[in-house]
Amino acid sequence: MSGCSGQKIKQTLLADAGYDRIEITFLSLARCFFLSYAEPETQAWEIAFVKSHRDLGPEIGALFAQETLKIVQAMRLSRRSIFCFSNPRCPCCCDKLSDHERNLMNAFIAIRCNKKSEAHLHAMILCEGHSTETLLQNMSHMVQHFSLHKEQRHDEALLPAS
Repeated sequence: MSGCSGQKIKQTLLADAGYDRIEITFLSLARCFFLSYAEPETQAWEIAFVKSHRDLGPEIGALFAQETLKIVQAMRLSRRSIFCFSNPRCPCCCDKLSDHERNLMNAFIAIRCNKKSEAHLHAMILCEGHSTETLLQNMSHMVQHFSLHKEQRHDEALLPAS
């Protein structure tokens, strides 16, 4: 869903989710890619690359966006139904977290925390019982490539200070 939901869908405030800067950046980029698929004319994928360049710098930004896109594509190819997301361009929606987004984030965080069974559970929900292998491989690759393991406490080192 890319338009304003009119607050009809049960959502959590993003500020209450407890995500760190890496997780917020990941979700922000993923939302741009979701919007690009939902409304191709927005070319929101370009916004994702601009945001990643701005937030992560020229060397890391493009690679982080590319890895995020691989995760989004893997999920898209496995799911059979619509993925509900909060429109990153809607002022009344962008500060909310949909249930589908929460499952995506839970899988990503579980990978970061090396909780493979938990990640698999959330991935199964995301992929609606279909193949999760590519999704989980892509998430694991991103975490390994950027040293995003939570216990290593490198999550803040990747991003420049605000």
